[in-house]
Amino acid sequence: MATPTELRNALVRLTGNAEADLAALWAQLDAATVADGLFAVLPALVEDYGDAAATLTAEWYEQYRADLNVTGAYAASLTTVDLGAEALAGWGTDLARIDWDTALARISGGLTKRVMTASRDTVMTNTGSDRKARGWQRKARPDGCGFCQMVAGRGTVFRSRTTASFASHDHCRCVALPA
Repeated sequence: MATPTELRNALVRLTGNAEADLAALWAQLDAATVADGLFAVLPALVEDYGDAAATLTAEWYEQYRADLNVTGAYAASLTTVDLGAEALAGWGTDLARIDWDTALARISGGLTKRVMTASRDTVMTNTGSDRKARGWQRKARPDGCGFCQMVAGRGTVFRSRTTASFASHDHCRCVALPA
């Protein structure tokens, strides 16, 4: 059975792998090479892990729908949004020049946010296209921050991107769920 917890756990593992790849890159960089390194590798990390998150989520969406015995066929689609990899590389380069000691953690948070955005956008896109879906809602971690708990606690079902966007912060592990 495809549960929201299983989706989140898979995405946490995926973002953990993305962060480990970024840390491995970071270990090879210094102030002289940070710009070239981030611009050469970070967009590929965002794209590869973002694609993996979208694919994982589309497959999960179909299984979740089937587990709920929703009638009618539906093939989940992948989203192709600009996740802002180039902007993250530029911001990370500037940050590293100002504060090398905290730059990796902050860039890592931006990477996590972008990978999770690919998953959330996949759910949001599909709930907008799936005639059986009422919309999407936020599912926060049990130990999530106050903002995430407050929004998730409303239980509100959002019907489209025009009614609400999925506001998230760096390292946010909330997921979007179909309703």
